[in-house]
Amino acid sequence: MIFQHLKTVIAAVALVAACPSVAQDSRKLLSIAQEFSKAADKCFEDVQNQNRPYRRSVHCKKFGAIHLQWLRAGGEFDYPNGKAPFHAYVMEKAKGTAWQAALRSNLFYKDDPVQLLW
Repeated sequence: MIFQHLKTVIAAVALVAACPSVAQDSRKLLSIAQEFSKAADKCFEDVQNQNRPYRRSVHCKKFGAIHLQWLRAGGEFDYPNGKAPFHAYVMEKAKGTAWQAALRSNLFYKDDPVQLLW
């Protein structure tokens, strides 16, 4: 009986110890997603308002490095419990904006097509 309670206490301590790490990872992923979002908004602005093709926008060129940070930090695309965290929504919305910039660029700059986003 004491052994059973000891196992429960050890499991609870391990769970509590893991919480700060999970919260820290989540904050890091949110920070990366927000960075990607800002770059996507500026990229879209470059294509739409500054008349720059996607491949010539400094902001659009940032996607590869930021996306790599996202993957290295543990950013996921499939959430087994079906409930994605907030940072995943921020990232997916930003990706949509990046795709819109690429499509707009392809529409107006046919001689400089976008073939790879990040």
